Amino acid sequence: MGTAGLRALLHSVGYEVLPAKATEDKVLAHVPRDVVVAVTALPAKGLEPALGIATRLAVHGYREVPHVPARLLWARVGEA
Repeated sequence: MGTAGLRALLHSVGYEVLPAKATEDKVLAHVPRDVVVAVTALPAKGLEPALGIATRLAVHGYREVPHVPARLLWARVGEA
């Protein structure tokens, strides 16, 4: 694969980020708006932090995808 092929591949890549205090600022500073950003929900933190960051990134124009592990959803359904 040449430089042009590698460049094209990296241009179509998405990013997966974790919900941390600095995540939103770092994405805004370093990730182009046309990149898909997946925000992973962590079992120790629950759904809310990931959904909060995903929502705020969408407001900034990102195509975001919350990545919610099935075990977190199952835990929620089991509580209801």
